[in-house]
Amino acid sequence: MNATEQLVADSWYEVLNAEGLEVSRDELDASSDYFALGGDSFQVVLVVTLLERALETTVPVRWVFQAPSTVEALAQRIDAGDSVDGDA
Repeated sequence: MNATEQLVADSWYEVLNAEGLEVSRDELDASSDYFALGGDSFQVVLVVTLLERALETTVPVRWVFQAPSTVEALAQRIDAGDSVDGDA
C-alpha cells in the first residue's frame, strides 16, 4: 500500500475497532471494502474526521459511499483531489 492507502486503512482500523468490530490489521489491504468490514454510515463521519486531521484537507463524506468503497478507491480520490472545492 502507498502512504495514502495506509492512512485510510489506519483510519478504518481505528474507527472499526473502537466500535468493537475487532478488525485485524491483516484484514486491511488496498482491496478492503469499508462496508464489508462492518462499517456503517455513522462511523464514516469519524473516518473522515481522522483523515481530514491527518491530511489537513477536506475529504467529502460522499467519497466513502462511492463505489467501490475500498481503501484503494478512497486513497485515489484523496490523492487526485477529486474536485474537493464545492463538493464537501
